[in-house]
Amino acid sequence: MELFIAVVAIILVIIVRIYFLIKKSGFQSTSTTKRPPNNYLPQQLKNNDKLVIIENISTEELQKSIKGFCNRYNGEEYKALPRATDLGNNRFAITFPYDIDFTIYCFFINYMAYPTEFKRTFNVTGWTAFNNDNKDAQAMDAIVYIPESDNEYDNVYLTTAESIGYKFSFANTKPKQLSDLTSKSYTKRPFDLKMLEEKNFIDFK
Repeated sequence: MELFIAVVAIILVIIVRIYFLIKKSGFQSTSTTKRPPNNYLPQQLKNNDKLVIIENISTEELQKSIKGFCNRYNGEEYKALPRATDLGNNRFAITFPYDIDFTIYCFFINYMAYPTEFKRTFNVTGWTAFNNDNKDAQAMDAIVYIPESDNEYDNVYLTTAESIGYKFSFANTKPKQLSDLTSKSYTKRPFDLKMLEEKNFIDFK
């Protein structure tokens, strides 16, 4: 009986965590096109280093997936304003000119890997400065990704430039360090973000 009560308590804690995470993110249906007024859009660009590369995806698939993500998270306020730049050969760079909250950024990577609009997955890798909310630690570059072996569909993994691995399960409030390195080693960014400034892009809201 005590074991049963303990299991129920753990399940309730997980449900509560997921509820507050969804509430914080402003989650809504991917088909809902509701948006705040345009005067709620940010006016000033925010310098940041967040980058996402998506491969083996068509322009139509990319646009439909990003619109679905924005429909889900931009109903009450503009939490995500992605900018897509075509790199050629069905490869796209996604940046965030007005920056984006780290949690929403991780949601974006997961969503683009498993978009509800398509019955397939996509190869998605992100790069961002990361210190796991430790204000006393210097942020280091990290890759953000989903391993091929993933069967949970509600998380992302990180590997820092110092080869420290983390798992960010969306049932938790922050990434947890892994006891051993994950399946993907850290790799440097494929290019400097300034390289994208002269290329054509599409902004989403």
